[in-house]
Amino acid sequence: MPASAEELLHLLDLTPLSDGRFTAPGPARSALPKAFGGQYLAQSLLASELHVGDSSRIPHALQGTFLSAGDAAAGGEVDVSKLRDGRSFSMRRAQVRQGARVTFDATVSLHIPETGYTHAVERPDLPAPDECLPLPDAMDRIGALGSQMWRDEWPMLDMRYAGGATDEDDTIRSTVPSSQRFWLRMRDPLPDDPRLHRAMVAYFSDFWLLSSTLLPHGFFVSTVEVPRSSLNHALWFHATARADEWLLFDQTSAWAGSGRAHGTQRIFSEDGTLVATVAQEGLIRPVAK
Repeated sequence: MPASAEELLHLLDLTPLSDGRFTAPGPARSALPKAFGGQYLAQSLLASELHVGDSSRIPHALQGTFLSAGDAAAGGEVDVSKLRDGRSFSMRRAQVRQGARVTFDATVSLHIPETGYTHAVERPDLPAPDECLPLPDAMDRIGALGSQMWRDEWPMLDMRYAGGATDEDDTIRSTVPSSQRFWLRMRDPLPDDPRLHRAMVAYFSDFWLLSSTLLPHGFFVSTVEVPRSSLNHALWFHATARADEWLLFDQTSAWAGSGRAHGTQRIFSEDGTLVATVAQEGLIRPVAK
């Protein structure tokens, strides 16, 4: 996956073709067997914003379905079509394609901000990022899968484990609902364009959420024992935040069954602002023994 902010931004270097079509680059390198879902989320979101072409209309919701596994080494195309342009709202449909195959299908809704009633849940009271263990180090202590893959695959990210999933003796809390929390930011500064930061939040929103559904079964963050893949993903933006500043990912899972699992997360900025809410359903299948 991208080794730097520059390489990650390359994934968002969408080139307009015609009739709402954009070329969408793939990563320069990846050890993953299939394309990372966050890449499709980010590209679909940005392509929809570019298609609307009105900076006063801010994305507030993305709902997408992963239709087939994409080739991690290949780029693709994002096809955007207009569903609605109203006085306050616009809606677009975005489809990511590799050749003739559609890998991801999403609707993106944008809204001109208005004055209205306001409330928001408070950010959990947790240690500051500098007081938290780097996530790869936590994986070495707790997880069955070593940290080297994460260090190699995501070197452009600063990731800190903020707790929730384990007891003080590093045993996994196999409780329902499960809970795990992480701080995350880009190591390098990003341009000031808020569209890029929203796209990065969408990219990050696919990190570890399915892993939260495996905590009640004794697995921490990542495991080779349980193949899993995202089925659908919903993201609601509440505020714009910078992806090169600390964001807290507060993840829980209340249900799994029939080979599927459901996870939710709230994303907060370091100052306590609720930036986004996310829900995801995924496939988790134990390997037959």
